[in-house]
Amino acid sequence: MFKKFITLLISVGAIAITLWGGKYFTAMGVDGWYKEAIKPALTPPNYVFPIVWSIVYVLQAVSLYRILYYGLGSDAVSMFVIQLSLQVLWCLTFFAIGSAVMGLIVIIMLIVTAIALIKMLIRRDIWSARLLYPYLLWILFAGYLNIGFVG
Repeated sequence: MFKKFITLLISVGAIAITLWGGKYFTAMGVDGWYKEAIKPALTPPNYVFPIVWSIVYVLQAVSLYRILYYGLGSDAVSMFVIQLSLQVLWCLTFFAIGSAVMGLIVIIMLIVTAIALIKMLIRRDIWSARLLYPYLLWILFAGYLNIGFVG
């Protein structure tokens, strides 16, 4: 019981830190340059983003919980932490700094990392991997949107 509680605490804590960092840097851009920017086709209204991210974050937390609880490897944990860090870095580069080019570089690294993590998890725990599929689709979509700002 104690292991489950600690694992849950770590998983939720890691996602909460990522959420806070991403939200902090995103707010800098959304309330600034992004508001006036010409957005790419298919850009959803602003209210859609927190809804989707909330779902994605819950799925990430469950995936991380499974990785930690079932001991799926320190390499999987490290890869997970790297992709969470890249999520925050993307928010910093794209929104706070306002650089679509730097954001694109970071989101490409994020997509590659997410794919590598999913491939790694497929061999160890299929559910940990499947929980990350919506996340991968969302960041691929974010990559498409990011490209629209590079133009």
